Amino acid sequence: MNIPEFDMLVLADIADCKDGWSREELVSKHGFEILKTVDFLLENQLIKEHKSNLAPFFPPGSDYTDPPVDNLVATDLGRIEVKRWKTVRILSKRERWKERISGFVSGVLVTVVGGLILSWLSR
Repeated sequence: MNIPEFDMLVLADIADCKDGWSREELVSKHGFEILKTVDFLLENQLIKEHKSNLAPFFPPGSDYTDPPVDNLVATDLGRIEVKRWKTVRILSKRERWKERISGFVSGVLVTVVGGLILSWLSR
């Protein structure tokens, strides 16, 4: 699924929060423009509004807690998309570090070889 970068960042924020986010919290953090992003994520079933409270149906002493009603929480599909996105980001970071290290090593090698050539020529 092709999800715009900003929408993916918002989805990752929602997926990382155990209790989800309310619309008011998202608006206060990102501004009113975030509502278009929320609509996009809801339409693509990447997030959903938490509508029921299951805590009363669990036995006493259970550590289960429900997010507040009407909070936006990530669906399973949303969590999978976030994991895919994070994996791609990690791989691209690794690639950048590989390029940096190989650039540094090749720079050092060129300098050493150039110095050896100059010392050989100056004999």
